[in-house]
Amino acid sequence: MEEYLANMRTLRSYMNDLEEEAAKRSAEEQRQRTAIDAHDSDIALVRAQAKQVSNEAEHLAKARAHVCVEMAEKQGRIASLEVVGATLKQLSGPKSPKG
Repeated sequence: MEEYLANMRTLRSYMNDLEEEAAKRSAEEQRQRTAIDAHDSDIALVRAQAKQVSNEAEHLAKARAHVCVEMAEKQGRIASLEVVGATLKQLSGPKSPKG
């Protein structure tokens, strides 16, 4: 009988150890799930920010292209005015000094 009781105590001890280990694993799995969920949230946020940055970059590229077109148009107008100014200067001829 004593041997039976000793075996039961050993079995109970072993079962308690297993339950303790299972509880530790469960807690660790929960920590890992929480960490994974946090990483998933971070990834979603980064993706949203990346999309926003991409949209802003596209907007800036369009604005830059528009500014470049405007600059080219203005440079064309300046060149045209310089030609007109030079033509007018030639047409008016040299001025004689009054004296």
